[in-house]
Amino acid sequence: MARRERLRVVSAGQDGLDVRGVSKAYGSTLANQEIDLQVAPGTVHVLLGENGAGKSTLVNLINGREAPDAGEIRFAGALVAAPGHTRPNPAIATVHQDLALVPVMTGLENIALALRRRPDRALRRAATEIQDRLGTGVDLDRPVEELELPQRQRIELVKALVAQPRLLVLDEPTTFLPPAETGPFLELVRRLAADGLAVLMITHRLDEAQAVADSATVLRHGRVVARHAGPQLPSNAELAAQIVGTAVPEPTRPRAEFGPEVLRLAHVSAVESGRTVLDDVELSLRAGEILGLAGVDGNGQLELLEVIAGLRRCSGRIELHGEPVQHLPLRKRAGRGLHYVSGDRRRAGIVPTLTIAEHFEVVLGRAPRDLDALLRAADVRPPDPRVRADGLSGGNQQKLMMARAFQRSPAVLLVSYPTQGLDVLAAAQLRQVLIERADTGIAIVVASGDLDELLGICDAVAVMNGGRVAGIQRRPFDRDELSSWYTTRQELVA
Repeated sequence: MARRERLRVVSAGQDGLDVRGVSKAYGSTLANQEIDLQVAPGTVHVLLGENGAGKSTLVNLINGREAPDAGEIRFAGALVAAPGHTRPNPAIATVHQDLALVPVMTGLENIALALRRRPDRALRRAATEIQDRLGTGVDLDRPVEELELPQRQRIELVKALVAQPRLLVLDEPTTFLPPAETGPFLELVRRLAADGLAVLMITHRLDEAQAVADSATVLRHGRVVARHAGPQLPSNAELAAQIVGTAVPEPTRPRAEFGPEVLRLAHVSAVESGRTVLDDVELSLRAGEILGLAGVDGNGQLELLEVIAGLRRCSGRIELHGEPVQHLPLRKRAGRGLHYVSGDRRRAGIVPTLTIAEHFEVVLGRAPRDLDALLRAADVRPPDPRVRADGLSGGNQQKLMMARAFQRSPAVLLVSYPTQGLDVLAAAQLRQVLIERADTGIAIVVASGDLDELLGICDAVAVMNGGRVAGIQRRPFDRDELSSWYTTRQELVA
């Protein structure tokens, strides 16, 4: 990802965001401790930190949704938040990681609702102009519940920009974007800053921080542990060590021994709204094997996982332990040891109003006796079974879903974007967990937009292109050949 020439970082002064000595506690937990942070107009400030470091709390304070226990927050000189005082500033707009959209309403209606306007021609024109700048064309007249996650995130961004903010807060903005769209999105962030907008961007992806940051702040356990300004940030390894307080080990997949075949797909195809999304897919998987699904997003990876899991109809044959299961619904496939962990936490895994314990009870029929220890081992923060899911950060919700999946003793585990929203240490730990679980005999299929992640943990990688398997490689991998299979797209007909 190309780096840009750094802007000279100037003081936020009376025109930008000024956070001074801010602290916030929830009971005995100090989420933010004496935080100072400034964001000047025309610059991008990146906020880095592990899951549970206090980033989301700080965003809520900056938005004026909560009051700090100490310190104050001002924007353009106007008070936004202080002890016992909140005054949300309309010049501050936020794109949240967990999208704040009403599913049954259209994209345009959601934008109108946020701005307290009618979804009229003027609003449609403004939203369309912003979509043109973004280089995307999401149908504003479709209900949000019919849109894929990347499309919903674009609606959220359009909603924020239509308000013409002077400070844009981006909370993990590329989490659900296809890799091919991440670069253009970061270019857009740079253009917005060049136009004079102050941008505060929260991200776990260090390459993105390197690409866009004029300055950066690192949080750990609610405290500022490092501040950086241009012309260059420290290396990714140094940033990662600052984020977690230690060097981050990168898991590696040793040469593995596999058991018998547990999953086989033969001539599997699927059609959606008259369009072929899977075309004559053939794959097999052995016990203890990790198979990666790679490719540009939208080429059938997620549809393939959904077909195997029983969430989507297909033609062809799917065998589990030699027995056909393509006619079985999701629940019966799960009863035979086939389990799916979706990358879309809110749509297919997490119920915000349920507690951690209730998430286990719904699926397992009971909460594990040693749930506290299980949560600590999975590094779910806080490791309190009584905490509701909406009290967890996105990364900790992801850890909860994975911990619950492994409690079901799967024979085959299907995972989409397993490290999505996780900080660098948590992502490395989860990759190691997948390797260790495969060593116990679990067969795992992983879809990820990060080819390096797949090459690090997988025994084989299949590249999806146009709904087909363009090719499969086993270790040792040839990265250039794998990458070449991404780009030769083949047109499909229903």
